[in-house]
Amino acid sequence: MASNNMENPPTYSEAIKQPPYNPTHGGPAPKYDANYQQSQPQYAPSGPSINVTRTVIVMPTYGPFPARTMCTSCHADITTRVEHKPNTHTHLMALLLLFLFWPCALCPYCTDACQDTNHYCPNCGAFLGTHRET
Repeated sequence: MASNNMENPPTYSEAIKQPPYNPTHGGPAPKYDANYQQSQPQYAPSGPSINVTRTVIVMPTYGPFPARTMCTSCHADITTRVEHKPNTHTHLMALLLLFLFWPCALCPYCTDACQDTNHYCPNCGAFLGTHRET
């Protein structure tokens, strides 16, 4: 006798006498027929096989100084040309210094650490990357 009460679950001997529960149908699980063969479509490759080669390009991380690397545009082995350019951080530091100590307000524009360092290829002039101080 199976108990459906949640407070009193069935004993082990009662539980093993019940058919297994199948959640899709709510009844016992279907029986496995060893003689049943499901036909699987067989696909034969047509034509030559295709080999795919994947090339991964790792972008170098640039620092505040010129770096030796390979140009992604002209593929030459180069040492980058750097240019410093003011960014939002530079302008905010200058504004803060203007209010706190106005004679030093232009110092962030003269300090390379407060600006972006842009790296360029000296051969073709291609932009390669930026280094930003944090």
